[in-house]
Amino acid sequence: MDVFENEIGPDNWLVSDVNADRDDDPVIYERKLRKKYDTVKRDVNAIDGLSIKAPDWATLIATKKREKSRAISFDLELKRSSLALTAGTPTGTRFVLGKRAVPSDLEEYRLFLEALMGWSDGDHPLVSESDFKTWSRKNPKKPTVYKTYEELARKSKADTEAFRAWAKTSSPGKKVLEEWARTEKLKPADPARVKALKMLDALLAGYYKTF
Repeated sequence: MDVFENEIGPDNWLVSDVNADRDDDPVIYERKLRKKYDTVKRDVNAIDGLSIKAPDWATLIATKKREKSRAISFDLELKRSSLALTAGTPTGTRFVLGKRAVPSDLEEYRLFLEALMGWSDGDHPLVSESDFKTWSRKNPKKPTVYKTYEELARKSKADTEAFRAWAKTSSPGKKVLEEWARTEKLKPADPARVKALKMLDALLAGYYKTF
C-alpha cells in the first residue's frame, strides 16, 4: 500500500509579530496565540480521532525569541504512520499538540483519506480531491477473491478485466494469457487446456497477493 503524505501551514493559522524588526510584547503576543489556537482547534475538531491540547504558551514564546523568529505557526502533518497537529517557529522547533495513528489496513486507510478529503478545502488543502483520485488509482480496492479464473470470469466482468489488465503488465502474465487464448477452443479435459487453466489460476492467486 502506498501512503499519502502532506503538510499544511495555512496562512490563517500563522501568528506574526506586528513589526518585522522586533518582538511583540509577550502578554499581547500570548493573547494573539491563544485566540489563534481557538481558531485552529475549531478547524480540526471535525477530524476523527485527533484530540489536541493547548501548548505551553511561555515555552512557545521563549522558543520563538531564542530562534529569532517573527512568527509561530500551527501545522497539520500527515505522515506515513501518523497525523499530527504541531505548533512552533515555521522553520524551527515544533511541539506536538495532538496526534493520531494512521490505519494500516488498505480499506480503512482509504476511508481515512476520504474523510480528510471531505475536511480539506481551499484554505486547508491537506488531501485534495485530485490527491485522493491519484492515490486511489495507485491503490485500487481489494477485489472479491475467487478460487478459479473460470469462477471469476463467470461472476464479475469488471474484476476479470482488472485482472487481465494486471496480467498484461508482465511478460509471464502475458504468456499465461496467450496460452489460455491458444487453448480456448480445446475440450475442457484436454491436457493442454487443463494446464493453461491451472497456470491462469496460479496467476490469479498471485494477483490477489498484490493487495
